[in-house]
Amino acid sequence: MRFNYKFLSLLVMALLISFSGFSAGMMKREMAPLTTAEFVKMTPAELETRTGEKMGFTKRMALRMVQNKLEKKMKKNPDLASAPVSGGNGLALASMLLGIGGLFISFFAGLGLLLGAAGFVLGIIALGKGQNKIMSILGIVFGAISFVLGLLVLVAVSII
Repeated sequence: MRFNYKFLSLLVMALLISFSGFSAGMMKREMAPLTTAEFVKMTPAELETRTGEKMGFTKRMALRMVQNKLEKKMKKNPDLASAPVSGGNGLALASMLLGIGGLFISFFAGLGLLLGAAGFVLGIIALGKGQNKIMSILGIVFGAISFVLGLLVLVAVSII
């Protein structure tokens, strides 16, 4: 079985972007929305001025990687140039992961209950912020199921 370096590079890029704060966390101040073409041409210094935060080496590299990927997509589909840049899907992803994690941990008294509740709440917040709808709904569903399973396990343990 061959190791898939393309998948690994996409995973690393996604992790860098998630943890570097390019999503809604980095853009704390109210700013005019950018189009994709404007974002691709933006330098790290302009982004620092716009966000009010200093970008380290990791964030600069992640920015360049994202800009290169968007540039390639814009060559294939010119309509993307006028599309607004989205704020990210961090809450939706966290909701989905907490909900799924809650399902696996729900058989340990109380832990599935907590993860399920957190996944459910984050899913609702993510839907309200307009993040990825599928991940948000999956987080809500998995969170609710793991909450109920955790509650049932907690009741069963307290009866025994």
